[in-house]
Amino acid sequence: MALWGSLGPFCFTSLDMDTLRARCLGLYKSRYSNLRPICYFIPKHESVLERKLRELRQDTQDWNQRFWANQNLTFTKDKEEFIISKLKSLGLGERDEEGRKRTLNAEEMADFYKDFLAKNFEKHSQYNREKSPQGEESTGRRVHREKSPQRMV
Repeated sequence: MALWGSLGPFCFTSLDMDTLRARCLGLYKSRYSNLRPICYFIPKHESVLERKLRELRQDTQDWNQRFWANQNLTFTKDKEEFIISKLKSLGLGERDEEGRKRTLNAEEMADFYKDFLAKNFEKHSQYNREKSPQGEESTGRRVHREKSPQRMV
């Protein structure tokens, strides 16, 4: 049973593992972010701490989806602007004599990729620093301790 809302689009409860695997493997990546959704299994007797961790993980996935959708949109827009500008500087139109869209070769595009990465370096660095909402790692450790059998001293 798929749920939607604060739990996210792909949380499953009472499914056997084969059904769960089949549904998760069949999910397509987002056309905007190029990320595949992540399936989160909800145990029958989920503790409060486990639920908190699952929700933090879903928040992280949602944040990643938004970041990469925005980043890919910016990339596509900037790339189109670069190609049009470069073609104009070469005295060429956007289309050739047969009506096909003109493209640039790899060497010409290398300038765009280099500039784009340099321009977005700080944004990507910030993404790597903030990759996980605060608390997910410590909550994960607490869930592990909660589920681990007590060691005898």
